[in-house]
Order: sequence, then structure tokens, then C-alpha cells
Amino acid sequence: MVLSEGGSLSSSQRIVALGGERRAPKQLSEGCRWVGGEDAEIDETLVSECAEGTEGGKITDLNFHYKFLRRIENLADYAPQLRSLDLSSNNLRILENLGAMPKLLELKLDACQISRIEGLEKCPSLVSLHLEDNEIACVEGLEKLFSLETLNLERNKIQRLVRGFTKLSKLKELRLAYNDLTSLDGLQGLGSLEVLDVSQNKLEAISADHLKGLGKLDELLLSGNRLSAVGFLNAPGPVRLSSLDLSDNNLSTSSFKGFPNLPLLSELMLAGNHLEELPTTLSTCCPTLEILDISRNLISAPLEVEKLKCLSSLKELCIEGNPMSESDALPKALLSLEGLEYLENRQFVPPKQIMLEDGEQICTFGLTTVEAKASSSSRPQTAEGSRPGTALSRPGTGLSRPQTASKEAVQQPLMHAAPTSKTSRKCASSEQVTSWEQQTLCSLHAIKKQVEKTSLQVDQDLQEMHRYVKKARDANLRYEYQVGRMEADSIPEEEELVRKYQEPMGPPTPGRASQKLRQVTISYRVEEEDEDEAPPASRSIAEVKLPLSPSKLAVCKAQADEVEEVAMEVEVESNADPELPEIEEEVVQVILPAAAQGKPPAGKPGTELRVQKRSAARRANSAGRSLGPKGPYPRLTSSGAGYPGSR
Repeated sequence: MVLSEGGSLSSSQRIVALGGERRAPKQLSEGCRWVGGEDAEIDETLVSECAEGTEGGKITDLNFHYKFLRRIENLADYAPQLRSLDLSSNNLRILENLGAMPKLLELKLDACQISRIEGLEKCPSLVSLHLEDNEIACVEGLEKLFSLETLNLERNKIQRLVRGFTKLSKLKELRLAYNDLTSLDGLQGLGSLEVLDVSQNKLEAISADHLKGLGKLDELLLSGNRLSAVGFLNAPGPVRLSSLDLSDNNLSTSSFKGFPNLPLLSELMLAGNHLEELPTTLSTCCPTLEILDISRNLISAPLEVEKLKCLSSLKELCIEGNPMSESDALPKALLSLEGLEYLENRQFVPPKQIMLEDGEQICTFGLTTVEAKASSSSRPQTAEGSRPGTALSRPGTGLSRPQTASKEAVQQPLMHAAPTSKTSRKCASSEQVTSWEQQTLCSLHAIKKQVEKTSLQVDQDLQEMHRYVKKARDANLRYEYQVGRMEADSIPEEEELVRKYQEPMGPPTPGRASQKLRQVTISYRVEEEDEDEAPPASRSIAEVKLPLSPSKLAVCKAQADEVEEVAMEVEVESNADPELPEIEEEVVQVILPAAAQGKPPAGKPGTELRVQKRSAARRANSAGRSLGPKGPYPRLTSSGAGYPGSR
């Protein structure tokens, strides 16, 4: 490495010697803020590397943080679907080529070199905009961002605000710290603003008109300015403040004359001012104060701390940097703050023994506090190991050796407590009660609204659930019906054969029709045996004297009619079930035993039973109609041909 004439390194040589890249000197000469990396351009390769979110195959989130970009380009293909775009920490100077981004919600351009806000009118849905740490001198170009809720312009060169803020009706958070503001003119009308940070600026005075209309302002940060009065807090706007930071200003005790009533204020920062004593109306104006910072002021009297004992809600206190912090009376003053939990950002533990100015000693036990005056005439302690001579030196009493007293040593410590005439009960003022009442009512009202909203949502969800349950029940019933029909209508042949041959073998159980036909057949056989002794067949039935009685003859006729009805039933069942013709064949064989043996039936020659005639006619009509498991059904003739055993 070649040194310069003076024997020292040049700026570019120094960068390389410290480990920087060789391209860094050139980037510095071109005015780049971020040097050392290779300049990049937005293309398909870089987009694929920086894509952080997709939906439906389209990119919705892009993060180009610290990619050494110099221009915004080639985003037209991704602009319609983008929801989040991060271009922070790059060498960008101009807001350009953003295109139409109707769905963009968050845009980050912090830590760049942007000097002017422009080109954002095509992003109407923008909710969060980060432009901190740039070179912006004037706030403009935000008139069309009607959905904007968060705007960060910290660490810029802004000197004034414009009236365009009034159109941001949904703005909730505005950060303007570390700028060159001298006035807050332009904030009027921001009715939704909740957080305003204008710390570390050049504000010398704020008027009440500047905060007019800020009815929802919750946090106001004004530290690091040149304010000498707080009269602007009397404006009708900031009455709901819960956090107020006035640190590092030019405030004195007289600056708090006419300090307004802030019933919801819980945090007050007054560090780094010129306070010699605390405001007298602090406890009445801020009844719900929990955090107070009065460090780095000019307060010398520890009794000023005792003014805070009326603040029963005070839990955290910072007092370092004041002259009173070195006073021996400060511990006693701190003991008056019964609700104090943190001191100087550390947990506060009150001391067990404190020597007071009048020589009294406070001895603390497990359940009570005992005050005993130090007596100069008390007997000195005896040597170690000897028996105590008086009750004052015995450790069993609560009046001596308080440093070794404990709950085990004192069984009933209340009996050693000195009676006191002063009561330790504190009563709240009417203002405190009123503020607590208002705060409680507001909380209950909010809870009521939330409960109503939740109940409405639950009712809607229940109705939707009932609808889905009904649909599921109907679908289940349809499914069960279809499955039942399938099981009843179609049984696989293999399963039917297995079920059939697994059953025990035995005679089939006769049906109702078979039983009736068998009864008629038995009666017919009896009647046939009686007719063997009858006259010759040439005579008619009317001329033959039957041995049957009239009542028996009527029974036979009724049975014959019943046989005809049963045959008709068998015919109907055979049309529905192909297995019934075989059963019918057996029935006819049983009915006609004489025909099976070649004998003509009783009665006139050539006559047939009505059952036989109807069966023959039916089989003649249905011949060839269906096939059974053993082939075609046989036909029945008048002579009984076609049945087993016929000649």
C-alpha cells in the first residue's frame, strides 16, 4: 500500500485498511449512504429471493431490506397483489415507479436518502408508512392516504407541518421526534390521534389551539424541547391523557400554576427540569398517578416526597440527581409512601431500622412496629454466656435486641406494641372518588359493549352450527337409507352360497300355503278312499249316493274353494319370486297322488281338478318366461305329464 506525501492514508485507503470493500470509495464519492456491497437491481431473481409471503401462487410480501438498491423499478407485475413492501436501508433518493398498489397496507422506506414524499396517491389502502431517518424537509403528498393509521417521520429535517394532516381522519400514531419543528400548527382536527411524539425538537411554546380537537390523545411526548410553561394542557383536547413526558425542558415550579385536572394520567415524566419543589396540586390533579420521574432537578427538601403520600396509587418513583438524595431524612420520607414498589427502577425494600432525629428507634417485627426511646440509664449488656439480669436485656421481650427479634422469638408481638392515638386510616377526597367513579363506569361500559358483541357473535355461531348439524343429519339419514337398500336388494352370490351351506341340513319348514294344501290333500285322500266303494263311474255325481253327510260335503266344497284361493296366492307369489314354481310342483304332486300313479281322479271320466286346470293354463302362458336354477320350468298337462313319476 502506497502512502500519501504526508505519510498518512487517504480516505479510500483507510476504508480498505479497516476491512471495507474496494468498491466502497467509489460509492462514497457518488454520495451513497450504504457502501461496501454490490449494487443490485429489482429483477425476477431478486424478487424470488426476497419474497416472504404468497397467496394463490401470487407474491404478497416483498422484503428488499439492505440490498444496495438505487432505484425502484420492475414492480408492475407484482403491484396489484402486494400487501407489504420493505425497501428500507437502501440508497434510494426518489419515490418512483410504485405503480398502482390498491392492496398495499405497509410500506417501509426508512434509512434511505429520500428528500420528498411523492407518488403515494396510488396506494389508497396504506395503513402504515415508515419514512424515518431520511432527508425530508416538508410533510406533503399524504392527502390521498385516507386509511393511514401510523406515520413515522422521525429523524428527518422537518421544520413545519402543513394543513394536509387534517384529511388523515384515521391517523392514530404520529412520530415526529428528532426534527427541527418550531411549531405544532397543522395538527388541529386529528380526532383519532392517540399517540403524538414531538420530542427532541425546537419547540419553545405550544398554544392550546395547536391541540384543539385531539379528544382521543392518550400519549403525549414533549421531551427535549425548550418549553417553559404547560398552559397548553388546558385545551379541551388532551383530557384523556394517560402518559405525559415533559423531561429535559425549561420548566420550574411556577410553570405548573394552573395545571389542569388529568384524572386518567398514570405516568408523568419531569426529569431534567428546574423544579425546586413539587407542584402543590399534583396529588389532586393527578389522582391516579402510578409512575413519577422527578430525577435531575433542584429539589433539596426530603419533605417534598411526603407530599406524595396522598397518592395511594403511586408505585414507581425516580428521584436520583436531586440534592435531597444525599439527605439522611430521605428514608423516613420514603416510608410514608405505603404503596411504593419501585425506586430508581429497582424494587423498593424499606429499611428495618431507621434512627430518627429525636433519638427514637423504630423496631420492626413480623406483625407490628414498636417505638422505644433509647435510655442512657439502661444497664449494659452482660458478658456472653451469662444470664440476663433484667427484662430489658432478655431476648424474649420485644424491647431489646431488635436486630435478632423474629417471629419465633416473639409469640404474641401485639402485646408489646405501644398504643397510638393517631389512626393510620386514610380517606379519599371527593375528587378522587369522582374520578374513580368515572373510570369505573367507563370500564363497565366498555365491558358491557364487549359482552354484547360477544353474545351476538355466539348467537350467530350457534345458528350456523345448528344449520350444519341439520344438513349432516339429513345426509346421514340418506346414506343409511341407501346402504340399507343395497344390502337388502343385492347379496353377492358367494356370500349367499356360504350362508346357505353353512346352515344345518334338514327338511325345509313348510309355508302357510303348503300347510293349507296338505290339509286339503289329506281330506281329499279320505274322500277318495270312501269313493272306492261308490257306484260305477257311468252314473253322475247327483245320482250316486255318497256316504258323506251333507255337512261333510259342504266342508269338502269349502276346502276345494280354499284350494283354489291358495293356488291363486301361489301364482301371485311365483311371479315375484322365481323359487316358488319348484315348491308349487311339489304341492301339485301331493295334491294329485292318483294322477302320479296313472289313476284318473275321482268323479266323471276326463275331468280335472280346478287347481290342476288353472295351474296348466298359467304354465302355458308363462312357458319360456324365466329359467330356474335347474333349467326351464316343466309344463303341467291334464294327465300330469311332466312331473316326476308320470308315465
